[in-house]
Order: sequence, then C-alpha cells, then structure tokens
Amino acid sequence: MKKAEKGIRKFTKVFKWLPIQLSFCFLLTSFPLFAQDSLSLKQAVEIGLEVNFNIQIFRNNREIAIRNYQPGVAGLLPELEIIDARATRSIDDVRQEFLDGQANIRNNAVTDRVFLLARLQQLVFDGFGQFRRFKALKALRDVGIYQSDSATQSTVRDICIGYYTVVLEQFLVKVFRANVELSAERVRIARDKFELGRFSKLDLLAAQVDYIEDTVELVHQLENLYTAKTSLNIFLGREPALDYYATDSLKIYEQIPLVRLQEQMYRFNPVIKAAEANWRWAKYVLQSTKSEHWPSIWLILRFQLDDFTTQAGFLASNSVVGYTIGARLSWFLFQGFRLNIRQQNARTSLRTTSTFLSLTQLEFDALLNQIYFRYANSFILVKLERKNLEIARENVAIVFARYRLGKSDFVQLRLVQRNAVVAASRLVQALFTLKAAEVELLRISGTILEEVERLY
Repeated sequence: MKKAEKGIRKFTKVFKWLPIQLSFCFLLTSFPLFAQDSLSLKQAVEIGLEVNFNIQIFRNNREIAIRNYQPGVAGLLPELEIIDARATRSIDDVRQEFLDGQANIRNNAVTDRVFLLARLQQLVFDGFGQFRRFKALKALRDVGIYQSDSATQSTVRDICIGYYTVVLEQFLVKVFRANVELSAERVRIARDKFELGRFSKLDLLAAQVDYIEDTVELVHQLENLYTAKTSLNIFLGREPALDYYATDSLKIYEQIPLVRLQEQMYRFNPVIKAAEANWRWAKYVLQSTKSEHWPSIWLILRFQLDDFTTQAGFLASNSVVGYTIGARLSWFLFQGFRLNIRQQNARTSLRTTSTFLSLTQLEFDALLNQIYFRYANSFILVKLERKNLEIARENVAIVFARYRLGKSDFVQLRLVQRNAVVAASRLVQALFTLKAAEVELLRISGTILEEVERLY
C-alpha cells in the first residue's frame, strides 16, 4: 500500500508542478548514460552566431558594403597618376661632320635620360553627381548592414525554436516516464491482488498490456528528444551525437502590446529597413544619371621632369623641371540616347523599389497580426490547460485510491491516467506554441537580439 501511495504521489507531482517548474524537468534517457553538458539558450545563441554559414556570408557582404562607402569611390577625392616614368642609358659610337669641316668622333659615347610625368586632378563639378553617388553608396552600405542583421535575427529565431523544441521533448519524456512508473505500480497491485484472489487475471493482463503500451510511447518520445537534440546540434555546428540537457524553461513573460510591436517593426525590422535603403539607392542613382546632363570640370596639376646628359653631339646636357596648372571640361552633347535609356531604367527601378517597400510593409503587418492572434490565444489556452491539468491530476489521485481499494476497475483508472498524460502534453504544447509565437514576434519587431540578451 505504501508503494502504491508513493507511485501515485510521484505521478501527480509531475503534473502539479508542470506550469511552474518546467526548467527543472531534465531528461533521464534510456540511451547509454554519460556526463551531460548543460546548454542554456544564451549559450546556444552565442554558438550559433559564431558558426552559422549564412551569417558568415552576410557578414562578408556587410564588410564589402561598408568598405565601399568611401569618398574616393564616389569621386570626391583627387586622383594622382604617374603617366610616364623612364630611366634609360645608351652607349653609341658617334661620327659627326659639320659644315665648317670639323668632325666629332666618339666611341662608346654614353647618353643618360630620366623622364617623369605625373598628374594630379580633381573633379570639381559634374552636376553634383559625385555627391549623389556618395549617397547611393551609403544606401548600399545600409542594405548590406540590414541584410546581415536580418540573417542574424532569423538565425536567432531558429535557434530559439530549436532549443524550445528540446525543452518540450525533455518534459514529455518526463511525463511519459512518470506514466510508465504509474503503470508499473498498477501491474504490481494487480499481481498482488490476483494472487490473493481479489482480481481476475483479466485485470493483470490489462495492466501488463497498458504498461507495455506506455513503455513503447516512452521509447518513441526518447527518439523524438534525440532527434530534436541532433537537429539543434547540427544547426549549432556541433557533433550531432553530443548529448546535453537544456537548462532554460518555457517561461511566460507579460504579454507584449500589439501597438508596441507595430512601432518597433517599422523602426527596427531589418527587412523593412533594407527595403527603405534600397529605395533610397534607386533614388540617388536616378539623380546621378540626371547629373550627366551637365558638363564635368576638372582642375589639373601636371608635373614634368626631364633630365638629359650625353657624350655624343654638341649638347652636353638638358634638364627641364616644370608644373602645368589648368582645367579640363568635358560635356557629352549626344550619347546615342544611352543617357535617356539609363534615366528611364532608373525611374523604373525607383518605382519597383517603392512598390517592393510597400509590399514588404504590408506583408509584415499582416504577418505580425496573424502571429499576434496566435500569441494572444496561447495565453488563453495555457490558462485553460493549466486548469484542465489540475482537474486531471485530481482525478488520477481519486481513481487510483479507489482502484487500490478495489472500488474502481482498470478501465476507469486507464481512462483518467491517459487523460492526465494528454492534459500534461497539451499544456506543454500550448506553452511551446506561446514561446514560438513570442520569438517570431520579437523577430518581426527587430528586437529579438536585445530581448534574448535581456530576458535570457
């Protein structure tokens, strides 16, 4: 009798503390046991951000976009060019005869020459095109940054959901294991009472069948947990077979107001911000093409060095060092309509990016409302499932006590036992759905990184 009471207390205790202490429900698997590493959600996020390949690719693109945002790329800085640089030496046999009868005859005459021509030029006016190109580069830099942020936040979302899946499967293992222990206690009671002649063999066989059925469910649930852990390990770039237990829980925080999420979405969502930056880029590209209707004016400073010495001829040396300052103007008066075509294409691109921006905002607004509806409903479902679990737990305690006294049959006990398992499973599933919706809402609002750091 004491063993029976112990079994029922163990079973009901699992369900009693389910809404409060999910964080302490860890796996006791039937696989080969060895020391398990603990893994918190924050640790999982840190590992994932370091090794995820998509994030590495977008980080590289981000570096390129930031590096390209330089004044020199837009033509705002002067250009220094060495046009020609030469140093030569020639050795010749020379024979020169002049009109006055004199002659200049030299063997192995050496002639040296050093020549340098350099140019410094600065574009001072091109219809303000260089300033618009610089703004376009800034917009491209922003696109690269926001795309990198979007990849990072999507990865954090996937890590959180994968982690919470492990937490979900861990607790379901705990539930099914407690259910198996209760079924084992029921088999023991049925065997004792059968031996005393108080139960029929049908009661004992039914208890044994139910015990096997519950054990099979536990084995399947252990497989589900192993699959969830393996999937998360692969996503984190770790050994697939690495065992661990998830230490965080499906903790519920205060419900986030929809208005606040909408405000944050338009301010911080990286996909929307990238679409806005892409629209700005298209606008500056169009303005840049309009600048080509104006002439381009360059200020030019040219430096020349020409040093010449020779042993052949009547001129022994000649040295020239000088600077030339000037301006150059170029103006395309006709380009075969190429400029007009580029302007038309730029206008079309601007309309396309504007439409894409509106579409992106509309899609995220719809997605936010859809996920928030699920999020708000999950709070209601969790409250109902908690109440349902309390009732199911009480039913188990009552019917098991009656079964022990022989006042309830195995059919009634099996029914309330299954109801309790289903109630516990539904509650933890409702908690998981709520957390998954919460994580998705934080991603849509563009604040998931900050919230994970603050809350977890």
